[in-house]
Amino acid sequence: MPIGQPTKYRPYYSEILPSLFTEGQDACEAMVFLGITRATFYAWINKYPEFKTAYNEAKLLSQTWWLEQARKSITGENPKMNSTVWVFSMKNKFGWRDKTEVALEAPPTVPDSMLNPDEAYLKMIGGK
Repeated sequence: MPIGQPTKYRPYYSEILPSLFTEGQDACEAMVFLGITRATFYAWINKYPEFKTAYNEAKLLSQTWWLEQARKSITGENPKMNSTVWVFSMKNKFGWRDKTEVALEAPPTVPDSMLNPDEAYLKMIGGK
């Protein structure tokens, strides 16, 4: 006999989950709608492959909505969009990061410890 409460999961949740993200919503909003905790939500993702697939689709729908908002701002259809809020949303919701470029000032040198013994000896005595 199973221990604990029966699951609240219903197969149709996988069918409706993507529709809960069509206007840029987040997982926490879906959790509230389904009346479950964060732990339960992620347990369902691990336990029910169809729920995981639905969640992956839902995240794409949410990100698509956010990208559409940026496009509307660029074209003037939504001139009041706050670009700072948009950038932080993309970073926090979808893992976007600022690109960091590193420029080397001087070519890298090989430490003496990485030279073969003959080269290290020649360098030590001032040879070639």
